[in-house]
Amino acid sequence: MRRFSLGLLIVILIVSSVSISGISQNTSNEILNKLGLIPEVIKIIEDDFVTGDAIDKKELIYGALRGILSTLEDPHTRFVPPQDFIEMKEETSGEFGGLGMYIGIEDGILTVISPIDGTPAFKAGVKAKDKITKIDDVSTEGIDVHQAVSKLKGKPGTKVTITILRRGIEKEFDLTITRDIIKIRSVKSIMLKDDIGYIRVSTFNAHTQDEIKDAFNDLQRKGMKKLVIDLRYNAGGLLKSAVMVSDLFLKKGLIVSTKGRAFDQNVNYEAQDGDPLEEIPVVVIINDRSASASEIVAGALQDNKRATIVGRQSYGKGSVQSVKGLSDGSAVSLTTAEYYTPSGKNINIDYLKLKKDKEYAKNKPWGIKPDVIAENSLDKEFTALELLHMYYLAETKIIFEFAKENTDYTDTDVNEIMNKLKEKNINIEEDRIRLSLIDELSRRNENRVYFDLKADSQLLTAVNILQK
Repeated sequence: MRRFSLGLLIVILIVSSVSISGISQNTSNEILNKLGLIPEVIKIIEDDFVTGDAIDKKELIYGALRGILSTLEDPHTRFVPPQDFIEMKEETSGEFGGLGMYIGIEDGILTVISPIDGTPAFKAGVKAKDKITKIDDVSTEGIDVHQAVSKLKGKPGTKVTITILRRGIEKEFDLTITRDIIKIRSVKSIMLKDDIGYIRVSTFNAHTQDEIKDAFNDLQRKGMKKLVIDLRYNAGGLLKSAVMVSDLFLKKGLIVSTKGRAFDQNVNYEAQDGDPLEEIPVVVIINDRSASASEIVAGALQDNKRATIVGRQSYGKGSVQSVKGLSDGSAVSLTTAEYYTPSGKNINIDYLKLKKDKEYAKNKPWGIKPDVIAENSLDKEFTALELLHMYYLAETKIIFEFAKENTDYTDTDVNEIMNKLKEKNINIEEDRIRLSLIDELSRRNENRVYFDLKADSQLLTAVNILQK
């Protein structure tokens, strides 16, 4: 009979002694007693598992660590193997290619939070809420976000195929996308009507503050006296950028705070003395794909009474991750703090509570709740018949073909598309057709800013508030 590896047992005992330092003796004894189960199970595997000779004992330990962290029900906490940790720490002059989208785990499935404007994913037609069921024909079941990112990134010019399950499409389909260096222009702007300007922020990076300043000044030269800031489908970015952007619109006050168990995780970020942008009326639009840095900005401007927030309740990603190195070169990425708005509201979803507490799930206390609720037709729940007709719309490729030949559309174009669909017994609301046209045209003309107040109820609500 094979014996349990002494080296492996020593590793377990070392990990045990490190893990129990700093906690009470009673708790330490309890943990030590339970940790003894790990070598028991591994010994059983070595002795009796049908292919026990081929088992990588290190991977058994790593699997146990993954299991420990998974019980926290936190999609942002994970075990990082040594090679992955090396890649996380590397700072080189080399560049890697990516697709340009934010992803997360929703209901246990790898899901697109939002593609980023102008990136390969955006141009290929990836949409928010798409489910990615395979990467290069390998199932994503059980994958975590960081593993998925590792599979999606690669050398610029190389291709990766993702299998998509999309609302309104009956079957899964493949998208093959060429990786590229992700160079993001995070801000676009346009005058909407009269004296109302519009700034869309797609992500928060090191340049976002300067880009907003430039856009703001340009719009003012064009007569802007009121402003809409669009943070829909903005899944976040840099904390520093969110703080700096908030500071542009605030003369004083708390922007955001982080709170955790460790002393150094408790930080208040205040607006700095200086000259903010001119204090004109501002409305901010958010939706359920606005996350992280977007929620920080919306929360700061809302709580400081600087802006009216319009749209749908935001995503609820308000947590800080810290990476703790372990003795063998691996690491733990652990959620160590959460974001709080100036009024003390916790932005973050408590996933463990969400799973166990029905009232918590029902009340949805996370994220930013708009001052004025507004929904677009594509955000609303579809009936089975509506989903079927949206599927038929995609199958006809009418909007796809129109966008190939045109850079804009008129009311006449919309009526012609509606008539073509009616001839095929496809009945879809006009505003959904218009929003689909905007979506497809935006992918093909990345420097244009498209808007349609006849279809975009959230934007129209913002404009109406500013016109009062």
